[in-house]
Amino acid sequence: LYEKPSLSAQPGPKVQAGESVTLSCSSRSSYDMYHLSREGGAHERRLPAVRKVNRTFQADFPLGPATHGGTYRCFGSFRHSPYEWSDPSDPLLVSVTGNPSSSWPSPTEPSSKSGNLRHLHILIGTSVVKIPFTILLFFLLHRWCSNKKKCCCNGPRACREQK
Repeated sequence: LYEKPSLSAQPGPKVQAGESVTLSCSSRSSYDMYHLSREGGAHERRLPAVRKVNRTFQADFPLGPATHGGTYRCFGSFRHSPYEWSDPSDPLLVSVTGNPSSSWPSPTEPSSKSGNLRHLHILIGTSVVKIPFTILLFFLLHRWCSNKKKCCCNGPRACREQK
């Protein structure tokens, strides 16, 4: 297989809460894309590789203000075979110390609570629209059927008089 990339953190793997941290994935192999994953995380992030002066290929993943740590790994892949990845980098433990200045989640990592709340608002909103629409549709269908029934029962002459 291909050479595994290396993963590092700037300013370092130990940061104060609220401090910005960037994870850099690099290799001498000419990967086109780097993929960053966090243990226990649902999503993987990816960025195109940039060729550096020292003949390495690198991608910098800004994580924003640190709120909580985790163990990260990165992988490299090529454009011509995007599903064939390198071996993972060695794990990098990012630890956050101190109290964050606010309880807001990192902008690059939305909390599941806010996502669930957003879905709840969407479900309620669509239900509020569907119920009156269904009632209106039922009412119009009922009127149409009752008018048609009158025409059938009273003969064609009654239908012409209604129009």
